[in-house]
Amino acid sequence: MIDSCQLEESTILYRQIHPTQIKENRITSNAFRPSKNHDEKLSTYHGDMLTSEESYNHYTSPPLNKESAGVKGISVGECQEANKEIIVEHDKQNFEEHVSVDFSKISSNGQKKKAAKYLCNKAVERDWLYQP
Repeated sequence: MIDSCQLEESTILYRQIHPTQIKENRITSNAFRPSKNHDEKLSTYHGDMLTSEESYNHYTSPPLNKESAGVKGISVGECQEANKEIIVEHDKQNFEEHVSVDFSKISSNGQKKKAAKYLCNKAVERDWLYQP
């Protein structure tokens, strides 16, 4: 399901990739699998509202000061292709450009892993959108 608030299927969502999510120069699908600590929601940036570099700078600068190896992208439509139960919502939770990719309606861990792998593959096909 897509939240109609300013999101189109073609909208690219920027995902920050932590260095620990890269093994042997390959991004692991864990980069696209939300944890229970985050209520099964993957945090992304709204690609129609800022550039990938701007998302990186926001993420790695105060007040967040988080570590990122760079930015990958997935589209809203790809989230729906990964699993119809995924909800993409422009929730502005932590900041104006915040978009959640909610896996909580997916019932099995196996289906969550499969969806994360699908999204990871799509992001890898798209290549890095920004690297410092």
